[in-house]
Amino acid sequence: MPASAAGDALDLRNAPSEIIYEDDDCFVRYRGLEEIGESVIVTFPDLIHPTTIDALGWGEPFFLKRGRAVISILQKKANWFQNPGFFDAMARIREFVGSTVELICYGGSMGGYGAILGAGALRATRVIAHCPQFSIDRSVTPFERRYPAQAEEIGAFIWNVADHYSASTQYLILYDPTHKVDRRHRTLFPMTPNWTSIPVSGSSHGTLPTLIEMGLSQQIFDLTVGTMTPVELRLAIRKNRAASYRYVRRMGNLSQLRHPEFGPIFHSIAERQGYKKLQKKWMVSVSRLSSEVVVHAGLPKTGTTAIQGWLSSNQRLLDGAQILFPREADERHQFGQTWLSAGMITGDFERLKSALQAAGRKSRRLLLSDENIYLVASEAKPEIARQLRSVLEGCEISVILCERDLASWKKSFYLQSIRNRRSNSAHRAARLWGTSLLYEPFFQDPFVNSLTDYDAVAEKLANLFGTNRVTRIRMSPEKDIVPEFLGAIGISGSSSQGVLWKNPSLPDIDGEILRQANALGVREAGFIKRLLLAGTETPLIRNPKRADELRSIALGFSWDGFRFEANPPLDVTEQLFDSRLKGLRRKASFLAEAGHS
Repeated sequence: MPASAAGDALDLRNAPSEIIYEDDDCFVRYRGLEEIGESVIVTFPDLIHPTTIDALGWGEPFFLKRGRAVISILQKKANWFQNPGFFDAMARIREFVGSTVELICYGGSMGGYGAILGAGALRATRVIAHCPQFSIDRSVTPFERRYPAQAEEIGAFIWNVADHYSASTQYLILYDPTHKVDRRHRTLFPMTPNWTSIPVSGSSHGTLPTLIEMGLSQQIFDLTVGTMTPVELRLAIRKNRAASYRYVRRMGNLSQLRHPEFGPIFHSIAERQGYKKLQKKWMVSVSRLSSEVVVHAGLPKTGTTAIQGWLSSNQRLLDGAQILFPREADERHQFGQTWLSAGMITGDFERLKSALQAAGRKSRRLLLSDENIYLVASEAKPEIARQLRSVLEGCEISVILCERDLASWKKSFYLQSIRNRRSNSAHRAARLWGTSLLYEPFFQDPFVNSLTDYDAVAEKLANLFGTNRVTRIRMSPEKDIVPEFLGAIGISGSSSQGVLWKNPSLPDIDGEILRQANALGVREAGFIKRLLLAGTETPLIRNPKRADELRSIALGFSWDGFRFEANPPLDVTEQLFDSRLKGLRRKASFLAEAGHS
């Protein structure tokens, strides 16, 4: 039955029932229409489920109200289905429904074990087992210390679940990978293609109630009847997990013990979801933040890449100075913390909270470096600025600005704005990238012009972070900016000798040609940039697919959009422009011909 039709299904909770098997250990009851449909759910009870003949089967109402007939196994005692007649009962179920009816096994904990044990004999299509045990026989699973009374009474298991697997059955195992014992049970089951693990982190030994808290009851049904895939359920869990008190409580508690830097994230979730007890419980860890924060806020094109590269590769020296500089392994070719400036636009400061707590836990100053802060300082909305200051409340904040003479900076920033890939980012500076404007009109833009007022931006930064400690370093051709910066943060006697991380500006001629290419379109600008940055012999690149794309562009590329145009202070003559353009056309021609050789 498709998920969309489940709400219109005939409610079978008042359907007649029939005992189809009974022995000294269990009852087996069918409830549904007299004429058995195409499929039936077979449910196996957990340890604490009622076991009388009049009791509801495990999950029975859940499936009946969605129009699915149910066969309930009703154990007279909790013995992990070590009934001598267990497989006689399974044979009777298959005989009762006939050979063509689809059977689906469903159970949790002890019932998860039973569902796996019986599936082969039932010739079941699939098994949904919530946190099942492989065994509680101490000789088989010595790590299992739960259920001592049942383990002692049962003794050695008469059925080995591994002897009853079916290659034609799909086994779906839901469990919490953070639960040590349940995780060890899961490793004892096969890892073959017909066995699929569905992790429900934070659920402990209660995957089902956790999923229900997440509002995923219908998805559990859909998974059971085969109208939802395990991947789709995992995506739904990821989307809805914050709605589960169990998930937030367990994962938040674990973060306090194992990864305190994530503590503020779960505190924020608890605050957002209204889990007041958890907020109060975790308040101590959230307040244990770094007491001193140093923010390197730019400017762009003042040696930022060299500074960040040095900081990233000299962690030992930073450790000696009691400084924590977060390393962002998930940001390729990026040494700094660009998430900070992004947070000033979006209001998301979770990573800042994590970094503050990590520094506080290690009793270190927190050093953050993000040149984009300079660009977005004037854009932060008042409510986001208040939120930022609230996160930093109680911390001693200092801001470092690296500056250079205005004329040099404007030219370098202009060339960077030409070179950077065009972006639809929320902040205005990113929308400057890939500019096709001439130099003068570019700096006539009110926002761009505001960036040239160093004093005004420094004041905005001081207000934004709630500090009067702003250190301004002057960049000059005669000095290496890295030692200057290190001196400002209290590391003396170090130099940047051997640092390879540089972000040089484009030559003036290349900047002018690329500016004109930007006016032609993103695709054309990308092609010209490839030609400009390629070697002298050929612009071919290692990726064959990308090389083929470039050849395709080269074959149909029109050069009519390029013409010399004076654009001071870029030092470009008409002769130099024509010569460089001619060389690029030769490269493009070589590239196009290479595709036909």
